[in-house]
Amino acid sequence: MVVTEQEANHNAAGLTERFLEALNYYSALLNCLEVGAARGSVERARVERWLLGEEIKNIMACDGAERWERHERLERWARPR
Repeated sequence: MVVTEQEANHNAAGLTERFLEALNYYSALLNCLEVGAARGSVERARVERWLLGEEIKNIMACDGAERWERHERLERWARPR
């Protein structure tokens, strides 16, 4: 089992910033999966394709109301308003 906190800024307006944030976040997450699920395992392939792949696709390819993945850093949503 891998438990994560979505500490990333995938809600940025600019494509370049979203790309770099997603690259760093998902690279680290996939590295963590190496420990618990071997490359080529059916379980890992399912997680990569149906969960992480869909998140990445949504972050990179969608804008406005079509984008449902909007991870934000802790300091952004936890600060008093």
